[in-house]
Amino acid sequence: MSFPKIVYPSQPSSPITPVLSQVAGGALAGRAYFVQTTYLTADGESLPGPEATLAIDANKLLKVISPPVPTLPTIATGWNVYVWTVTGGELKQNAASIDIGTDWTEPLGGLVGGGQTPPATWGATLIFLRPPRQVPGKVQTAVRTETITSIGVREIMLQRIDEFLTFTMEFVSGGADAAAWDAFMASALQGNAFDYYPDASVDVFDTWTLELTSTDYSYTRAYRSVGEYTFDVTFRKFVSDGTPVIPMLGPSALDVALAPTTPGNFRVAHGLGRKPLAASILMTSGGSIWFQPSPMMDATYLYLVASAAGITAVAQLW
Repeated sequence: MSFPKIVYPSQPSSPITPVLSQVAGGALAGRAYFVQTTYLTADGESLPGPEATLAIDANKLLKVISPPVPTLPTIATGWNVYVWTVTGGELKQNAASIDIGTDWTEPLGGLVGGGQTPPATWGATLIFLRPPRQVPGKVQTAVRTETITSIGVREIMLQRIDEFLTFTMEFVSGGADAAAWDAFMASALQGNAFDYYPDASVDVFDTWTLELTSTDYSYTRAYRSVGEYTFDVTFRKFVSDGTPVIPMLGPSALDVALAPTTPGNFRVAHGLGRKPLAASILMTSGGSIWFQPSPMMDATYLYLVASAAGITAVAQLW
Protein backbone atom coordinates (compact mmCIF):
# COMPACT_ATOMS: atom_id res chain seq x y z
CA MET A 1 0.00 0.00 0.00
CA SER A 2 1.30 3.44 -0.94
CA PHE A 3 1.06 6.56 1.16
CA PRO A 4 -1.82 8.97 0.39
CA LYS A 5 -1.76 11.76 -2.18
CA ILE A 6 -3.77 14.92 -2.78
CA VAL A 7 -4.75 16.35 -6.17
CA TYR A 8 -5.76 20.02 -6.14
CA PRO A 9 -7.89 21.82 -7.07
CA SER A 10 -10.55 19.11 -7.19
CA GLN A 11 -10.65 17.69 -10.69
CA PRO A 12 -13.86 18.22 -12.69
CA SER A 13 -15.85 15.36 -14.12
CA SER A 14 -14.87 14.02 -17.53
CA PRO A 15 -17.55 13.78 -20.24
CA ILE A 16 -19.27 10.49 -20.99
CA THR A 17 -18.41 8.50 -24.12
CA PRO A 18 -19.13 10.77 -27.13
CA VAL A 19 -22.25 10.14 -29.18
CA LEU A 20 -21.26 10.12 -32.88
CA SER A 21 -23.17 10.22 -36.15
CA GLN A 22 -22.59 11.22 -39.78
CA VAL A 23 -24.34 13.81 -41.93
CA ALA A 24 -24.33 14.47 -45.67
CA GLY A 25 -21.70 16.92 -46.91
CA GLY A 26 -18.23 17.32 -48.33
CA ALA A 27 -16.45 15.14 -50.85
CA LEU A 28 -14.18 13.08 -48.60
CA ALA A 29 -13.44 9.38 -49.00
CA GLY A 30 -14.63 6.85 -46.45
CA ARG A 31 -12.56 6.76 -43.25
CA ALA A 32 -12.75 5.88 -39.54
CA TYR A 33 -12.49 8.47 -36.78
CA PHE A 34 -11.62 8.25 -33.08
CA VAL A 35 -13.09 10.90 -30.80
CA GLN A 36 -12.69 12.21 -27.24
CA THR A 37 -14.21 15.24 -25.56
CA THR A 38 -13.38 17.42 -22.54
CA TYR A 39 -15.18 19.96 -20.38
CA LEU A 40 -13.88 23.51 -19.93
CA THR A 41 -14.23 24.90 -16.39
CA ALA A 42 -13.16 27.98 -14.48
CA ASP A 43 -10.22 25.94 -13.11
CA GLY A 44 -9.14 24.61 -16.52
CA GLU A 45 -9.83 21.81 -18.97
CA SER A 46 -10.95 18.44 -17.65
CA LEU A 47 -9.31 15.15 -18.48
CA PRO A 48 -10.84 13.55 -21.59
CA GLY A 49 -13.71 11.12 -21.38
CA PRO A 50 -13.74 7.63 -22.95
CA GLU A 51 -12.86 7.26 -26.64
CA ALA A 52 -15.50 6.55 -29.28
CA THR A 53 -15.03 5.52 -32.89
CA LEU A 54 -17.18 5.61 -36.05
CA ALA A 55 -16.69 4.62 -39.68
CA ILE A 56 -17.68 7.54 -41.92
CA ASP A 57 -19.01 6.91 -45.43
CA ALA A 58 -17.75 8.76 -48.51
CA ASN A 59 -19.32 12.19 -48.98
CA LYS A 60 -20.33 12.28 -45.31
CA LEU A 61 -19.10 14.35 -42.34
CA LEU A 62 -18.65 13.44 -38.69
CA LYS A 63 -21.06 14.95 -36.16
CA VAL A 64 -20.29 14.89 -32.42
CA ILE A 65 -23.21 15.46 -30.06
CA SER A 66 -22.54 17.89 -27.21
CA PRO A 67 -21.76 16.20 -23.90
CA PRO A 68 -24.50 16.71 -21.29
CA VAL A 69 -24.32 19.28 -18.52
CA PRO A 70 -22.01 17.73 -15.89
CA THR A 71 -23.16 16.97 -12.38
CA LEU A 72 -22.16 19.35 -9.59
CA PRO A 73 -19.71 20.37 -8.31
CA THR A 74 -18.39 20.53 -11.90
CA ILE A 75 -19.61 23.69 -13.68
CA ALA A 76 -18.69 23.62 -17.36
CA THR A 77 -18.20 26.80 -19.39
CA GLY A 78 -18.00 24.80 -22.65
CA TRP A 79 -16.38 21.74 -24.23
CA ASN A 80 -13.63 20.73 -26.67
CA VAL A 81 -13.63 17.97 -29.29
CA TYR A 82 -10.56 15.87 -30.20
CA VAL A 83 -10.64 13.73 -33.37
CA TRP A 84 -8.16 11.78 -35.48
CA THR A 85 -7.85 8.69 -37.64
CA VAL A 86 -5.67 6.80 -35.14
CA THR A 87 -6.80 5.58 -31.74
CA GLY A 88 -5.13 7.55 -28.95
CA GLY A 89 -3.92 10.17 -31.45
CA GLU A 90 -6.84 12.61 -31.20
CA LEU A 91 -6.15 16.29 -31.94
CA LYS A 92 -8.24 19.32 -30.98
CA GLN A 93 -10.59 20.38 -33.80
CA ASN A 94 -12.41 23.46 -32.46
CA ALA A 95 -10.68 26.85 -32.45
CA ALA A 96 -12.97 28.30 -29.75
CA SER A 97 -14.87 26.77 -26.85
CA ILE A 98 -18.12 25.06 -27.88
CA ASP A 99 -21.20 25.82 -25.76
CA ILE A 100 -22.77 22.93 -23.86
CA GLY A 101 -25.80 21.92 -25.92
CA THR A 102 -24.18 22.89 -29.23
CA ASP A 103 -23.03 19.97 -31.42
CA TRP A 104 -19.85 19.94 -33.54
CA THR A 105 -19.79 18.98 -37.24
CA GLU A 106 -16.63 18.25 -39.21
CA PRO A 107 -15.68 21.00 -41.70
CA LEU A 108 -16.24 20.30 -45.40
CA GLY A 109 -12.49 20.05 -45.94
CA GLY A 110 -12.00 17.45 -43.23
CA LEU A 111 -10.05 17.41 -39.97
CA VAL A 112 -7.55 20.06 -38.90
CA GLY A 113 -4.06 18.72 -38.22
CA GLY A 114 -1.43 20.07 -35.87
CA GLY A 115 -3.81 20.75 -33.00
CA GLN A 116 -3.15 20.07 -29.34
CA THR A 117 -3.68 16.66 -27.76
CA PRO A 118 -6.12 16.10 -24.86
CA PRO A 119 -4.82 16.91 -21.36
CA ALA A 120 -3.00 14.01 -19.73
CA THR A 121 -2.83 15.38 -16.18
CA TRP A 122 -4.86 17.66 -13.96
CA GLY A 123 -3.84 20.29 -11.42
CA ALA A 124 -1.05 19.76 -8.89
CA THR A 125 -0.32 16.62 -6.91
CA LEU A 126 0.96 16.43 -3.34
CA ILE A 127 2.60 13.07 -2.66
CA PHE A 128 2.90 12.06 1.01
CA LEU A 129 6.53 11.12 1.65
CA ARG A 130 5.65 9.88 5.15
CA PRO A 131 2.38 8.40 6.44
CA PRO A 132 -0.16 10.48 8.37
CA ARG A 133 -0.46 9.59 12.05
CA GLN A 134 -3.35 9.33 14.50
CA VAL A 135 -5.92 8.84 11.73
CA PRO A 136 -9.36 8.04 13.26
CA GLY A 137 -11.59 5.41 11.72
CA LYS A 138 -14.60 7.72 11.38
CA VAL A 139 -15.56 11.25 12.44
CA GLN A 140 -19.12 12.47 11.77
CA THR A 141 -21.05 15.45 13.11
CA ALA A 142 -24.77 16.07 12.74
CA VAL A 143 -25.93 19.59 11.90
CA ARG A 144 -29.48 19.85 13.16
CA THR A 145 -32.00 22.27 14.63
CA GLU A 146 -33.91 21.40 17.81
CA THR A 147 -36.91 23.27 19.24
CA ILE A 148 -39.47 22.71 21.98
CA THR A 149 -43.05 23.63 21.03
CA SER A 150 -45.44 25.47 23.33
CA ILE A 151 -47.03 22.16 24.33
CA GLY A 152 -43.68 20.59 25.15
CA VAL A 153 -43.12 18.55 21.99
CA ARG A 154 -39.48 18.27 21.00
CA GLU A 155 -38.91 18.86 17.26
CA ILE A 156 -35.65 17.88 15.54
CA MET A 157 -34.75 18.82 11.97
CA LEU A 158 -31.63 17.19 10.55
CA GLN A 159 -29.87 19.45 8.03
CA ARG A 160 -26.95 17.21 7.13
CA ILE A 161 -24.24 14.96 8.55
CA ASP A 162 -20.70 16.21 8.05
CA GLU A 163 -17.77 13.82 7.79
CA PHE A 164 -14.28 14.86 8.83
CA LEU A 165 -10.78 13.47 8.35
CA THR A 166 -8.18 14.46 10.93
CA PHE A 167 -4.56 13.40 11.15
CA THR A 168 -1.11 14.54 12.23
CA MET A 169 1.90 14.92 9.97
CA GLU A 170 4.56 14.20 12.58
CA PHE A 171 7.60 14.69 10.38
CA VAL A 172 7.70 16.89 7.28
CA SER A 173 11.23 17.56 6.08
CA GLY A 174 12.40 20.99 5.08
CA GLY A 175 13.04 21.55 1.39
CA ALA A 176 10.89 19.99 -1.33
CA ASP A 177 8.50 18.16 1.03
CA ALA A 178 7.74 21.26 3.13
CA ALA A 179 7.44 23.41 -0.02
CA ALA A 180 4.92 20.96 -1.50
CA TRP A 181 2.76 21.12 1.66
CA ASP A 182 3.02 24.93 1.73
CA ALA A 183 1.82 25.14 -1.90
CA PHE A 184 -1.12 22.84 -1.20
CA MET A 185 -2.11 24.78 1.92
CA ALA A 186 -1.96 28.05 -0.02
CA SER A 187 -4.75 26.64 -2.19
CA ALA A 188 -6.73 24.87 0.54
CA LEU A 189 -6.75 27.93 2.83
CA GLN A 190 -8.76 29.75 0.16
CA GLY A 191 -11.54 27.18 0.51
CA ASN A 192 -10.70 25.35 -2.72
CA ALA A 193 -11.83 21.71 -2.81
CA PHE A 194 -9.29 18.95 -3.38
CA ASP A 195 -9.24 15.18 -3.98
CA TYR A 196 -7.75 12.96 -1.27
CA TYR A 197 -6.51 9.48 -2.28
CA PRO A 198 -5.98 7.28 0.83
CA ASP A 199 -3.75 5.06 -1.33
CA ALA A 200 -1.81 6.83 -4.09
CA SER A 201 -1.57 3.59 -6.10
CA VAL A 202 -5.38 3.16 -6.30
CA ASP A 203 -7.61 5.49 -8.33
CA VAL A 204 -10.16 5.97 -5.54
CA PHE A 205 -10.70 9.34 -3.86
CA ASP A 206 -13.15 11.61 -2.07
CA THR A 207 -13.42 15.38 -2.39
CA TRP A 208 -12.68 17.49 0.71
CA THR A 209 -12.12 21.06 1.88
CA LEU A 210 -9.82 22.27 4.62
CA GLU A 211 -11.77 22.78 7.85
CA LEU A 212 -11.04 26.05 9.64
CA THR A 213 -12.65 27.75 12.61
CA SER A 214 -14.20 31.19 12.26
CA THR A 215 -11.34 32.72 14.26
CA ASP A 216 -8.39 30.76 12.89
CA TYR A 217 -7.61 30.98 9.19
CA SER A 218 -3.99 29.97 9.56
CA TYR A 219 -1.59 27.15 8.79
CA THR A 220 1.44 26.72 11.05
CA ARG A 221 4.23 24.33 10.12
CA ALA A 222 5.60 23.99 13.63
CA TYR A 223 9.20 23.16 14.54
CA ARG A 224 9.75 19.49 15.43
CA SER A 225 13.49 19.09 15.27
CA VAL A 226 16.33 20.36 13.11
CA GLY A 227 15.02 20.35 9.53
CA GLU A 228 11.75 18.66 10.56
CA TYR A 229 8.27 20.14 11.04
CA THR A 230 4.86 18.99 12.26
CA PHE A 231 1.23 20.07 11.97
CA ASP A 232 -2.34 18.80 12.35
CA VAL A 233 -5.02 19.03 9.66
CA THR A 234 -8.77 18.54 9.54
CA PHE A 235 -10.57 17.93 6.25
CA ARG A 236 -14.33 18.20 5.73
CA LYS A 237 -15.88 15.96 3.06
CA PHE A 238 -17.36 18.08 0.29
CA VAL A 239 -21.15 18.32 0.37
CA SER A 240 -23.48 20.03 -2.08
CA ASP A 241 -27.25 20.39 -2.22
CA GLY A 242 -27.07 20.39 -6.02
CA THR A 243 -27.47 24.16 -6.37
CA PRO A 244 -24.48 26.33 -7.35
CA VAL A 245 -24.12 29.35 -5.09
CA ILE A 246 -23.71 32.47 -7.19
CA PRO A 247 -21.45 34.40 -4.75
CA MET A 248 -18.89 31.55 -4.97
CA LEU A 249 -18.40 32.45 -8.63
CA GLY A 250 -16.90 35.82 -7.63
CA PRO A 251 -17.83 39.26 -8.97
CA SER A 252 -20.13 39.28 -11.97
CA ALA A 253 -18.35 38.99 -15.31
CA LEU A 254 -20.76 41.39 -17.01
CA ASP A 255 -23.73 43.61 -16.09
CA VAL A 256 -26.43 44.13 -18.73
CA ALA A 257 -28.96 46.97 -18.51
CA LEU A 258 -32.59 45.93 -19.02
CA ALA A 259 -35.25 48.44 -20.20
CA PRO A 260 -38.21 46.64 -21.84
CA THR A 261 -40.51 48.85 -23.93
CA THR A 262 -43.49 46.51 -23.72
CA PRO A 263 -44.76 44.04 -21.10
CA GLY A 264 -44.37 40.30 -21.64
CA ASN A 265 -41.62 38.25 -23.25
CA PHE A 266 -38.51 39.94 -24.62
CA ARG A 267 -34.87 39.09 -25.26
CA VAL A 268 -31.60 41.01 -24.83
CA ALA A 269 -28.23 40.33 -26.49
CA HIS A 270 -25.77 40.09 -23.58
CA GLY A 271 -22.40 40.19 -25.38
CA LEU A 272 -20.66 37.86 -22.92
CA GLY A 273 -19.31 35.69 -25.73
CA ARG A 274 -20.53 32.43 -24.18
CA LYS A 275 -23.54 31.04 -22.36
CA PRO A 276 -23.53 32.46 -18.80
CA LEU A 277 -22.82 30.07 -15.94
CA ALA A 278 -25.42 31.84 -13.81
CA ALA A 279 -27.36 35.09 -13.74
CA SER A 280 -29.37 37.23 -11.37
CA ILE A 281 -31.63 40.26 -11.89
CA LEU A 282 -31.38 43.41 -9.77
CA MET A 283 -34.41 45.68 -10.18
CA THR A 284 -33.66 49.43 -10.39
CA SER A 285 -37.32 50.48 -10.58
CA GLY A 286 -40.73 49.20 -9.58
CA GLY A 287 -42.19 46.15 -11.30
CA SER A 288 -40.57 42.81 -11.98
CA ILE A 289 -38.38 41.15 -14.64
CA TRP A 290 -37.77 37.42 -14.57
CA PHE A 291 -36.38 34.69 -16.84
CA GLN A 292 -38.50 32.70 -19.25
CA PRO A 293 -38.63 29.01 -18.26
CA SER A 294 -37.02 27.65 -21.44
CA PRO A 295 -34.61 28.70 -22.61
CA MET A 296 -33.47 31.15 -19.95
CA MET A 297 -30.30 32.11 -21.80
CA ASP A 298 -27.87 30.98 -24.49
CA ALA A 299 -24.57 32.13 -25.92
CA THR A 300 -26.19 35.23 -27.45
CA TYR A 301 -29.39 36.23 -25.63
CA LEU A 302 -31.13 36.48 -22.27
CA TYR A 303 -34.80 35.45 -22.57
CA LEU A 304 -36.87 37.48 -20.13
CA VAL A 305 -40.38 38.52 -19.10
CA ALA A 306 -41.37 42.05 -18.02
CA SER A 307 -44.36 42.84 -15.81
CA ALA A 308 -44.76 46.26 -17.45
CA ALA A 309 -43.22 48.65 -19.96
CA GLY A 310 -40.79 51.32 -18.85
CA ILE A 311 -39.32 49.43 -15.90
CA THR A 312 -35.55 48.97 -15.51
CA ALA A 313 -33.15 46.41 -14.07
CA VAL A 314 -29.61 45.09 -14.33
CA ALA A 315 -28.82 41.47 -15.23
CA GLN A 316 -25.63 40.29 -13.52
CA LEU A 317 -23.90 37.50 -15.46
CA TRP A 318 -21.19 35.03 -14.47
